[in-house]
Amino acid sequence: MFSPRMLLVLTLFCTGSYTPACAQKGSPATLPKDPAELFSLALARNGLSSSDVKPWHIRGHYVLYLDDKPNDQGVYEEWWAGPNRYKRSYTSKSTGISQTDYAVGSKLLREGHQGWLFEGLAMRSALVAPVPAILPGDFVPRKRRLSLRKVKVSCVSLSYSDQDGGGVSTSWFPTYCIDSTTPALRVSVAGGDDVTTYNQIIEFQNHYLAREIHRTMGEKRVFDLWLDTVETIAQVPANFPDPPRDASAVDLTAIPTVERGKEFYGYPELLRMISPNFPAGGFALNGGVEAELAIAVGPDGHVNKITIESGPTQIDNVVREAASQWVYQPLRVLGEDRPFETTFRIMWAPRATAARLPGIP
Repeated sequence: MFSPRMLLVLTLFCTGSYTPACAQKGSPATLPKDPAELFSLALARNGLSSSDVKPWHIRGHYVLYLDDKPNDQGVYEEWWAGPNRYKRSYTSKSTGISQTDYAVGSKLLREGHQGWLFEGLAMRSALVAPVPAILPGDFVPRKRRLSLRKVKVSCVSLSYSDQDGGGVSTSWFPTYCIDSTTPALRVSVAGGDDVTTYNQIIEFQNHYLAREIHRTMGEKRVFDLWLDTVETIAQVPANFPDPPRDASAVDLTAIPTVERGKEFYGYPELLRMISPNFPAGGFALNGGVEAELAIAVGPDGHVNKITIESGPTQIDNVVREAASQWVYQPLRVLGEDRPFETTFRIMWAPRATAARLPGIP
């Protein structure tokens, strides 16, 4: 079993048409002081979702956790030649489940397990698109102070108005902490207690990647991902990705993004969560109010439809009004933002506690 604390020693060999990535130590950068400019720089320089990225190949291994205990381990591998031309696989060593997706123009073909493996996509998103693209007007980037034990960072929160809601703690604002000397992302925080740390940073194609990514929720481990191979593909075969004849077409019209009980993987990420405005004396919070929602989200990440599946009926209206203002990170498949359906189980309490942030080696 892989230890979540181990440091990965990466050895890459130049073979064939591939060029490996290497850790680089450049001169310290002068980072923008304006939080909006710093966020834009972090978006442009972290991950591999920018338009200037050349074909690449990545292979890594992961561990998934349930109740802070290892529940699954496997291998993630991807050959990418464009948003509509790639081969991506997840292979579980514990459950035997395997899946390979082939992007061929406007079609997504799938071999193996036919359901969406959103725990795998959560890991991939943290690696390839760790900073979300946001629509103008949805958020205001602001400076935020967070204390980390082992590294100096500059943090930007995506703040928003909650004048119509019951108040949301500023700890809920999505926050991205950038290294003090380079535009490399080191920590992201969502929902107050969903913390992703980025370690062993390398520079690849003028972008920053983490060879180690660790996600916790409420201080419990969710997943660990380690990169074993990161390399540029110098020459893409003409028939790539060459899907097998028995690969099945995937329906992209309304993508179900979570199975019940798997919301903790946090994909797609809920970026703006307005709290219900409970009327004074109308419903006592006491220990909290719990509800489960089924939500339809449009391509822009805005909520289109809400079905309240459980919870006290007297709070339906205020819950629906609040959830209608939520904003998710758009779900991009084959280069297009897609509508999706999700479930959300939440408890509103009088006070929310912020997560403790880990040290970064």
